[in-house]
Amino acid sequence: MAHEHSHGEPGGTYFLDQLFTILACGGVGLVAVMMYATGFLDRILVPMFFVPVMLGGSALLVMVLVRAIAVWQLAGARRALVPAPAGHDHVHSHSHAHSHGHEHAHDDCGHEHSHGADCGHDHGGGHDHAHAGGDDHGHDHGWAPWRYMVIAVPVFLFFLQLPRDGLTANQLRGTGGDLKASPNRQAVSYLVGGSALTKALRKTQPERRLLAFNELTQAAAVPVRQEALEGDIGVLRGQFIPERSSDREFTLLRVDRTCCAADETLLEIRILAPESIQGFKMEDWVQVEGLISFQQNARGKWIPVITLRSNDDIIPTDKVANTKSF
Repeated sequence: MAHEHSHGEPGGTYFLDQLFTILACGGVGLVAVMMYATGFLDRILVPMFFVPVMLGGSALLVMVLVRAIAVWQLAGARRALVPAPAGHDHVHSHSHAHSHGHEHAHDDCGHEHSHGADCGHDHGGGHDHAHAGGDDHGHDHGWAPWRYMVIAVPVFLFFLQLPRDGLTANQLRGTGGDLKASPNRQAVSYLVGGSALTKALRKTQPERRLLAFNELTQAAAVPVRQEALEGDIGVLRGQFIPERSSDREFTLLRVDRTCCAADETLLEIRILAPESIQGFKMEDWVQVEGLISFQQNARGKWIPVITLRSNDDIIPTDKVANTKSF
């Protein structure tokens, strides 16, 4: 017997794989473009990477479109090959050929003749099964939908608005701490702008400096650089973070990011005002101008301090202005 089986199953899970891949990659490309358009990239990257992300997302969307068209055409071609009845097409051909070149003349010999598998007769019986798509009928048993969930993680994070904009409570916790009381601090607080100021800090001619934000934090770790800057007038921009221990002190904060949020460092500057500070909210951008000094906090860390002559030296500003060097 000869059996031929033809299964018209076009592609198994191939097209399902392609569909999920196209959707996942298209979502990633769309999110990349939307992050650029909405300013979301500012939360995770520095500006130099904004345009490459947008171009990469656009290129991915173009490739997704090209692949979607190709898969659509392939699906149409496969569908045209399927016979009209579709379903399960069996073509059976049975052929039995018995060729006996001799005669059997049996008298009553007293025994039975039975033909088994090895009777020496050629029955010409053969079974031929042909399955389109291989033994597994075109099914890919290793298909794993979780792979597409991994690819789509950036899409989920974007629509959840993660990472959040602004500083977290844990990030701000490391910038606090009371400053240690010291004669030098008291002298700066009471004598700022007065005739005895140069005696307190031994600076005969204070210089007005437009400071890069990390300039003071780097100098705080080096005694020689502390002496070079201490007693000068510093002008600096940053974000307003109020101190819990005093309504006349606040932290001037900026996030120093080399390329992305993963390597960001919080740079801390302490500001001392002569009066209670009013009219500013957490993370407002401000510019301050005052006397530079360096003092230790309760944990023993040296902190740059700017002491203001008056509260009028706290000037509201905007974030765009802070792209400058100070």
